[in-house]
Amino acid sequence: MLNETPLYFGDDEEQLFGVLHIPVKNNLNCGFVFCHPFAEEKLWAHRVYVSFARTLVEMGYTVLRFDHRGYGDSDGAFSELNVQTYISDIKVAISYLHNSQQNLESVGLFGYRLGASFALNVSQQQVVSGPVILWDPIIDGDRYMQEFLRSHLSTQLAVYGEVKENREQLVENMNKGEYVNVEGYDLAINQFNSISAVNLKNTTINKGRFLIVQVGRTEKPKKQSVDLSESINAQLECVVEEPFWREIKQFYYQANNLSTAAVNWLGSEK
Repeated sequence: MLNETPLYFGDDEEQLFGVLHIPVKNNLNCGFVFCHPFAEEKLWAHRVYVSFARTLVEMGYTVLRFDHRGYGDSDGAFSELNVQTYISDIKVAISYLHNSQQNLESVGLFGYRLGASFALNVSQQQVVSGPVILWDPIIDGDRYMQEFLRSHLSTQLAVYGEVKENREQLVENMNKGEYVNVEGYDLAINQFNSISAVNLKNTTINKGRFLIVQVGRTEKPKKQSVDLSESINAQLECVVEEPFWREIKQFYYQANNLSTAAVNWLGSEK
């Protein structure tokens, strides 16, 4: 039987919507705050996101999933977001889970893609008392945002049969105060610049327990993943998985290889 409660929390002026998962046997006294990915990746990865939350709950962990401001049923506008608002929302979620579930001795973080990058950023700013699981974190924010803009170019090709505004022109439009709509999301220059500035290459953290799971076509570790794992003293696992965070032909109920890597690591940490 699932014990999943939808709720609102946070600032009265801008509330966050979340779902609290309570295990039947809460014997681990540890919870997780889930940090979802960016824009349309959140939509495509949602089924896997929920499935992994339920996997952790079956193990005895309490889980809080939530929508950042500007997403889903949370307050706020997507166009007004930046890295600091994402970080602030995660901190609010951690505090809420600690305060609402008095039995929890520790709260960890789970994030994937850009959500993993934000989770790591929070871990730099404050000691996270529980485990931190990072699925395929975005290490180079500038490259990521350039790829995000590429979706707008694809839309132009589909609609007009040609690219009328390249990425440089789109950035110039945002610098003029205009929005660039990418897959239904109004992107403003503040958010674009703040995410572009994300760079995990020189990240160092002295405290905490971290797992990085790299996703690729092979299990061969990438240099940037190895470097990041060494700089934060994390265990690195490399798995093969379909890119379920974007539209693919195969329906992904759960990411078995990613989930197994995380579950095995948590088992070894007990």
